[in-house]
Amino acid sequence: MKEKIYMTQEDYDKYILELNTMRKELEGKLHNLSKIEMLSGESFYTLTINIKHKIEELRRIVIKEKLEEDIVNLNDIVTVDMIYPDSEETVTFELVAGMPDLNSSIMKISIDSPLGKEVYQQKIGDELSFVSNGEKVRLRIVNKVKPQTLKLD
Repeated sequence: MKEKIYMTQEDYDKYILELNTMRKELEGKLHNLSKIEMLSGESFYTLTINIKHKIEELRRIVIKEKLEEDIVNLNDIVTVDMIYPDSEETVTFELVAGMPDLNSSIMKISIDSPLGKEVYQQKIGDELSFVSNGEKVRLRIVNKVKPQTLKLD
């Protein structure tokens, strides 16, 4: 069984809101698609797969009253130093459930990807390693923040 996904009630509510928004978007696309778009509609397919993954992730969610501040959790924006045998780079991404949105302004990494599995529930400052494309990569978790939410008045 896959690892549990810990989140606060607020994060869970946002997750459900996002899922419902995706469902409404899919419903709108179904009503407005021509036959040709149905056959070639990559966005339709991607949206359907994303909804499916989000629904499957619901079984793994555990709601906690409070999450530890220095532990990497779902929806955190994480900065890591990736240390390769011959180089090093700093990478920032948002850790997400299900399929990442490829049209986002910030890179999104699935919690089920090798990198996502490695950093999830680890502490800032931890040094870890994982295999990417057959190459062992060391990494250091530099920082994490929660994404800013837009507040409407």
